[in-house]
Amino acid sequence: MIRYSYSEWRGRRRLRTVECSFPLGKAPETIFEDGHMLERDIASDVGTLALGVDWPKPIHSVGAGFCRSQRKAAMEAAEKARVPLELDGKGNAIFHNREQRRKVLRWRGMHDNDGGYSD
Repeated sequence: MIRYSYSEWRGRRRLRTVECSFPLGKAPETIFEDGHMLERDIASDVGTLALGVDWPKPIHSVGAGFCRSQRKAAMEAAEKARVPLELDGKGNAIFHNREQRRKVLRWRGMHDNDGGYSD
């Protein structure tokens, strides 16, 4: 089950947001709660779509990470290249926002085909 955010809107103002669980790909666009219609709020799910703004929870990426034995050398090389690399104890890359992820992936010679919009 995946948690999805739904918000009640008045014009452009968000009145409230609730989270509901649905199977992957089965979340409806609108739900009704207490007689009020709430619409799916993707921006609340991912935090924000702007570059450089932190996500509510950081992403731990195994694919963009390093082996534990390479962790120290990777951090030194990233610092030398002025890349904001952050690794956890297992060597997984930690991303706090899209801009940081873009810089690290570019430095590693990797590419996100989705552009990060399915976070």
